[in-house]
Amino acid sequence: MSNELKCWSCKAVFTLSEHADCDGCCWKCGVEIDLNEMDIPAAHQAPVLSGEVEVLAAASFAKNGNIQCWSLSRDHDSLRKLEGEGHTVVELIDRAHATRLQAENNSLRQQLADVSNERDKLQSELAEAQRLLEEASKPTAEELEEDEEDRKKAFVRSNTHQGKHISLEDMMARYAPPQTNTSNQAHCPHDGICHTSDETCEEAKARIADLSKPAGSETV
Repeated sequence: MSNELKCWSCKAVFTLSEHADCDGCCWKCGVEIDLNEMDIPAAHQAPVLSGEVEVLAAASFAKNGNIQCWSLSRDHDSLRKLEGEGHTVVELIDRAHATRLQAENNSLRQQLADVSNERDKLQSELAEAQRLLEEASKPTAEELEEDEEDRKKAFVRSNTHQGKHISLEDMMARYAPPQTNTSNQAHCPHDGICHTSDETCEEAKARIADLSKPAGSETV
């Protein structure tokens, strides 16, 4: 069997694509060619189509390739009669177009799968990058120690006056809360003055000092 497809009339060589483009006719002489009566080599056979394809029409062909009868309906009375007489009724489909559409569909499905895989890969890489960024932004033990030393130095600088260091006692007294009488005794254990916790020791001392001033010593 030859690997070439030839017109039964003029013997011109054609392909299935050319046959479909010429509406089932020979591209050279124009006669109709019934592929069902030809032994088509496997190399020229169209891929098997999965799913349903649209049947455009149905027809019965004579042995010379001419159409005896055709109809848009497969159940047309004339076609059923010819089929009853032993003639073959062929369903006509645009196989070349359907094959192209199926190939495009398969290609799009593959592209969609590739895009989905690429998206998953990028999401995984993004999660890893975020994890590394969070780890990089965390201060190390050495950095924490350096920050603590910097805070101590800044605290000392802010508590010096004209380059002279303040003693630890004075610094503690500066930031310690004001003393007051928190005991259950009338006289404060800190200053020996009788006052409550509503009055600080400094305020109590000032009050006693004011009471101790001689009369008329206030400045007008």
